Amino acid sequence: TERPGRQQKYGQATMRTLTDYISAHEDRPIALTELCVVAGCSAKSVETLFLRYVGETPNRYLRRRRMWRARAALGAADPATTTVSEIALANGFWGLGRFAVSYRKLFGESPSETLRQPSRASANRSRRPSTKTA
Repeated sequence: TERPGRQQKYGQATMRTLTDYISAHEDRPIALTELCVVAGCSAKSVETLFLRYVGETPNRYLRRRRMWRARAALGAADPATTTVSEIALANGFWGLGRFAVSYRKLFGESPSETLRQPSRASANRSRRPSTKTA
C-alpha cells in the first residue's frame, strides 16, 4: 500500500482539528472565518479540505450538522410544550419555511411529523454526518 505523503497527513490532521472544534462548539454558530483561524489557513484551503475529506463545503457541512441537531431535539421534545419553530430557531434556522423544505428533503418527513412521532426520529440516525476523517 502507498504511504500517505506529508500533504495528505497535514490535510487529515487539519480536518481532525476542524471537526473536533466543530463538535466542541456545536452549541453556537460557527463562521468560515473562525474555521480559518482554527486551521491556520485561508478560506479556500478550508473549503478544499472539506470537499476532499467530507465531500461538501464547510457551510453545507455545518448546516447539515445543525439539521441533525434539530432532528434530535424534535425527536426528544414533547409536542404538547414545544414547537417546531422554537427548535428551528434554537438551532440557527431563521427562515422557517426554508428549514421545513430542507428538513423534508434530508429526512423524508416534515419537522412536525418528527415532533409528533419521536420514535421515527431515530430511524435514520445511522445516516448522521460523521465527524471522523480518513
